[in-house]
Amino acid sequence: KAARVGAKDFLKTLPGLFVCGGDILIRVPVEEVWRLDLATLRWEAMPALADARSSHACCAVRNNLVVIGGATSFSEDASLGSVEMLAEGEGAFTGQPPLTCGR
Repeated sequence: KAARVGAKDFLKTLPGLFVCGGDILIRVPVEEVWRLDLATLRWEAMPALADARSSHACCAVRNNLVVIGGATSFSEDASLGSVEMLAEGEGAFTGQPPLTCGR
């Protein structure tokens, strides 16, 4: 029991696991963002992406969630060069300088 309590205390110090964007079964990109609280194992909805996208990259940089590139559909001309960032404590993703090319 003490090990479990210690593990939960440690997990509370982590920012969580984020899942963002992607596509649903009919290949439609989505803008949803979710965070898994690792201590409670409960999902919470986060602010939506400005652009629905799939096949993108996502990473955490200095407590900010950054979403890069991707595509708005599965056609060849649908690649995105946009970059979005959710700053810690902010309520919406904001646009950042774009990539020089899509994906």
